Amino acid sequence: MSSQTPDAAPQLSGARSTAAAIFGILAAITLAMAAIQIGLAGLGAFGGSFSPHAVLGSVISSMSLLLLIAALIARQSRGIVIRALVLFILAAPLQHALAAFGYDSIWIGALHALNGVAITGLSGELMGETLIRRRRPEAA
Repeated sequence: MSSQTPDAAPQLSGARSTAAAIFGILAAITLAMAAIQIGLAGLGAFGGSFSPHAVLGSVISSMSLLLLIAALIARQSRGIVIRALVLFILAAPLQHALAAFGYDSIWIGALHALNGVAITGLSGELMGETLIRRRRPEAA
């Protein structure tokens, strides 16, 4: 038996450990895609096509669902699971609805952009939390 300090993260095994690693990777990829998404929105706004922006938005929605599933399988903390759920809600149903109704109202379109910023920030927070959890055992 090994002793652990109270600050050390518990050792995960099997599927939980794999899911925790996948969670971190998915969070990093989602953050990178969200940053690219901002550039694609600018491309569409200044004369290019919005098609790449729309396609990547659908991919981000799917990634947010995978992120939530990985958080549940890894049995992440309640706070992380709740944030992953909020990310999924923001990225999937809400963002698509704001995009669809944004054509009829510039204010709803503006909310689509602000929601994108929230998605980017929340993705970054989840990735940062993953990095902090990975480093905690080393500090003990």
